[in-house]
Amino acid sequence: MRTNRRTPRALASACLVALLAALVLAGCGSSDDSTSSSSSAGSTAASTTASQPAADVPFESPEAGLPTSYPEPTVRPGFRYTVGYLSPNSSIGFLASVYKGVKEQTERFGGKFIGYDANFNQDKQVSQFADLLAQHPDVIVAYPLLPSALAARVREAQAAGIPIVTNDTPPDASLPLEPGYDTNVHQGLDIARYRIAQAVARESPGATYALLGQSLPVPSLRYAMDRSHYWGDRFGNRFVGEVDAADDTPNAGQQAMTALLAKYPDVDYVIAYNDTAAEAASAVARSSGKTDVKIVGDGGDATAVRMIKSGQLWGTYGPDERGIGVQQAIAAYDLATRQHLPLPRNIVITSGTMVTRDNVDDYTPANDA
Repeated sequence: MRTNRRTPRALASACLVALLAALVLAGCGSSDDSTSSSSSAGSTAASTTASQPAADVPFESPEAGLPTSYPEPTVRPGFRYTVGYLSPNSSIGFLASVYKGVKEQTERFGGKFIGYDANFNQDKQVSQFADLLAQHPDVIVAYPLLPSALAARVREAQAAGIPIVTNDTPPDASLPLEPGYDTNVHQGLDIARYRIAQAVARESPGATYALLGQSLPVPSLRYAMDRSHYWGDRFGNRFVGEVDAADDTPNAGQQAMTALLAKYPDVDYVIAYNDTAAEAASAVARSSGKTDVKIVGDGGDATAVRMIKSGQLWGTYGPDERGIGVQQAIAAYDLATRQHLPLPRNIVITSGTMVTRDNVDDYTPANDA
């Protein structure tokens, strides 16, 4: 979805980071390889799957074979409609670019855009959904922090005849669409974690890796970590364990990385749930003298890209954030004008980029100033 990508970067992990302020947990948690495999369809435990050389691992995933875009609508001159958008936190580069993609494409179609920013506060997002419903938009595009918390509001929208386009709800494409949503845009979390594991295996066959995860019960984050474990083992990398940050702040990321290095001092790679955590982890590694640890982020953030150039990060996965937003806006227009119905239940964005020193000079972050 991003037009400035030089190479395909299939995300699905982007990463997004939906944090629930009311659920913030103190301290860091940890888990070992017995607890980090997904139980959903298409997410077979990595520890039971034979590893293969990097060149030989096919992308067998619930995301494989999904449509990668919605049908292009016929634009109707003079047609006026309103799209309401619920963002988890538009101060995060990835999420700001998704927001921008929805807004710009909606306005290009002649629509009115109403945007809300929850600032990672679940209660606030529930209240914003109610405010949006009171304005009677034609379509709602929602990026839920926690889908279950919005269930009552979704039912109200459904009763009012307002269709809803969503994002990674649920994140696992093998699961059915959440009730009340009309269509779902997968950012490509599984694709992203496949590409990260593939890049690590190509650079360092058989390397050890640890996961720097997130302890909050956010489905997309847990799914991304589970798939990192799955694909890492499939590619022949060696999983040593996971340590989780309590929240999405740099301080929590630093605390988690400190605990991770104490527990796994000889690890070769640390794969973080997003770029914020990876950037914090890099600071800890450098201050601890662990400059040989290679740290991988997710999100394609401008700061992460600069750190790859300077050698402070090994890589990041850059999702096509604006492409996610553009496709959501196209779905909204199709729904408002009743074109190409029924829409696919799920599509997946595959146009992401795995960014390392090899191609970083050719990559422009969507949130680059």
